[in-house]
Amino acid sequence: MNRGLKNLFSFSAKGLLFALLVSCHNTSEVDGRFLDAFIDLRVAELTYGENSPTNRIVRGDILKKHGYTRESFLAASERYLADENQWVNFQRAVVSRIDTLLKPKEDPDEPASRLDAEIRAQKKEAK
Repeated sequence: MNRGLKNLFSFSAKGLLFALLVSCHNTSEVDGRFLDAFIDLRVAELTYGENSPTNRIVRGDILKKHGYTRESFLAASERYLADENQWVNFQRAVVSRIDTLLKPKEDPDEPASRLDAEIRAQKKEAK
């Protein structure tokens, strides 16, 4: 292998390693409370419908549970939307969290996640 090709390969490998490290570092900067609230709100929207009366009630409960008002949640959202890098990191964190929620469970009677347990509890209360 000629010297120029070796240098190019070395540079490419170092660049890839750097990109991975930066990517991992930035994902950890996502506010976990905001992430949890966002995912819970999205699940409620998918469960009850975007504009349903039930979803409006559940949305308020979710925001309260995570310590947000409608206005403070929107302000937190704007901080992510204002910076493309933060938005991309946030989306990566969302995907990562959803992947853990969808991970197959070993015991079929055990809830797959905290969110699954909460949904089951809400369904029992509704009955």
